[in-house]
Amino acid sequence: MISPQEVYGELDKKDDEVLKWVKQRKQMFVNLNDEEQIALVFDIEAKFPKLVDPQKETPEADPFVIALAVLETKNRILFGDECIVVSEEKPGGDGISGKPKIPDVCYSYGVRHFSILDLIQNEGWTF
Repeated sequence: MISPQEVYGELDKKDDEVLKWVKQRKQMFVNLNDEEQIALVFDIEAKFPKLVDPQKETPEADPFVIALAVLETKNRILFGDECIVVSEEKPGGDGISGKPKIPDVCYSYGVRHFSILDLIQNEGWTF
């Protein structure tokens, strides 16, 4: 599992069980560190301006999550790997008349999106 550092920043604002879990796994959070990644974040925000709130003081993680998945999949495609974005958002916004959701943006960039239940089923995990 990998996630952009911006997700950690959002989680760090809450003191809950998820924060405790991610603090033990800080190595899975990566910084966007090249021009291609940064350009893709800007491209996502330009195509889907309602995805994030431009008035927020800190960047929202959604475009960073999608950019990371797009580029990691592109870099791994020779090995048959792909990155899948996992969130509990449901599709439903076209970005023009309403607020786009993560699955909508993922679809437009050719990235698969799973809910947590989809991930559990896909991996064959049992409880």
